[in-house]
Amino acid sequence: DNGEPIKSTRIRELIIRGDLPRAAELLGMNYFVSGSVMPGFQNGRRLGFPTANIETADDKILPPDGVYYGKISSRKSVINIGKNPTFGAGKRTVEAYITDFHDNIYGKCLKAELIEKIRGEIKFESMQALAEQIKNDVKWVMERTD
Repeated sequence: DNGEPIKSTRIRELIIRGDLPRAAELLGMNYFVSGSVMPGFQNGRRLGFPTANIETADDKILPPDGVYYGKISSRKSVINIGKNPTFGAGKRTVEAYITDFHDNIYGKCLKAELIEKIRGEIKFESMQALAEQIKNDVKWVMERTD
């Protein structure tokens, strides 16, 4: 790459910094996380956006906390990585709202491609404000042409 060797250390640093487009360029594919879908607190469902809570390995390198555009089984997805500050959760999680999808996938293994950061993680004043932002995030993702 521009005369530089492509090394895993360099790619890990890009992911940790959140530069997913550049990491994908060097990897030749989108960076992804995978794991079993586990039951969560159902907060997304109550907001109208049911999410798949993906249990990842403790040593999996993740980009910074925030909301990401991604794909799961070629379906556009809004993927949150973080501690869900609006709900006061303390554990870092990976959860995905998969557009136009309604199947029961508890216990199934999902592969979530992370393509681009939409925004940082925010603590909202109300569940209504969070639901409105998620609606905007989903709209942004659905307008993507890739």
